[in-house]
Amino acid sequence: MNIFALDTCPIISAQLQCDKHVVKMIVESAQMLSTAHRMLDGTIQLAPSKSGKRMVKHYRLFDDPEYDRIITIDFLMTLSMIELYIRQFISIILVVYG
Repeated sequence: MNIFALDTCPIISAQLQCDKHVVKMIVESAQMLSTAHRMLDGTIQLAPSKSGKRMVKHYRLFDDPEYDRIITIDFLMTLSMIELYIRQFISIILVVYG
């Protein structure tokens, strides 16, 4: 996860970033908030890694894995909708003020 800080002033920093970075910043911020929420409010469980060679920590918010999967899919769909709306907003702003 990355934050692109190009200036100490947030307005100037937003103006200096290209369109792709502006949209990506919102996704990155949402990922960081989601990770912080999961780590602070979830429970730690040990589970096998993807390769199965070692045990790794997983932070789970819910006891039911199916509910966890549904929430994740819903979250990703919401993020893609937000990204679409931001792209449309930027294109309108560029037409009006460009």
